[in-house]
Amino acid sequence: MEHVMIDGKEIPIDRTPTANFINLYSEDRKSLLTAVFNHINELFDKNLHTLIIRPPSFWVLYLGDKPFVLVIIDPEIEDQEPISAEQCKYVLRHCKTNELCLNCVFPNGFRYFGSIAKHNRIVVRHGSWLILENLISLGQSCTRIRIEKSNLTFKDLNCLIKFWHRKKVDCFRQLVFQCEIIRGINPFDGLRENTILVKGPVSLKCDGDTITLADGFRFVEREDGQILTYAQEELQVPMNVFVFDKVEWVEGKGPPNTS
Repeated sequence: MEHVMIDGKEIPIDRTPTANFINLYSEDRKSLLTAVFNHINELFDKNLHTLIIRPPSFWVLYLGDKPFVLVIIDPEIEDQEPISAEQCKYVLRHCKTNELCLNCVFPNGFRYFGSIAKHNRIVVRHGSWLILENLISLGQSCTRIRIEKSNLTFKDLNCLIKFWHRKKVDCFRQLVFQCEIIRGINPFDGLRENTILVKGPVSLKCDGDTITLADGFRFVEREDGQILTYAQEELQVPMNVFVFDKVEWVEGKGPPNTS
């Protein structure tokens, strides 16, 4: 087995010729990971690209000041135990990463009312703990949001859209989640005077996303020119909510006729 010198220590290393990874061996895992982390920082002046961690290795999140590109918390395994409430709060508030994927189960009855760290993309696989306040916090700090297995409803979505319209939620550009549909509640309730009715199908494009709005559909326009719309083809398909800063009407479609 090959050996390498890291932080003044001789570490056994096993290279895998068919994959882009190596195995490092040490009786003191914490010291080894800290040494590797510092070694990479010194060589490249960059953090590790991706972290896939689960308890009891949450201390890795404390290493370094630069953000990671992707952090995955607790890969999905059968019969997994929830992480502690304090660990949940730390990850939500302090995890420095461009993308955060929370595959972990949160404790029963867990509630969080603080701010959420900024991320370009966040995925919450087990979102039953989320309430409206958390949805608003996510919209204030995360650009692309995906929530699974939540108890959120159309009423929560309607409240989020109203916060967005009042410019109190300014960060999110896409929200994907499956929510409970409540009869008599529309996501645009209370904003009808700010909606635009589409006459004839139109397509709009922004940041790589192209959305086609059918005849009779509505979208909400804010006074600064941002528009918001949503799409849900079937009841069991997740709701997709999009916010566009500068709309590019797809060639041949043009802006909608409105009323």
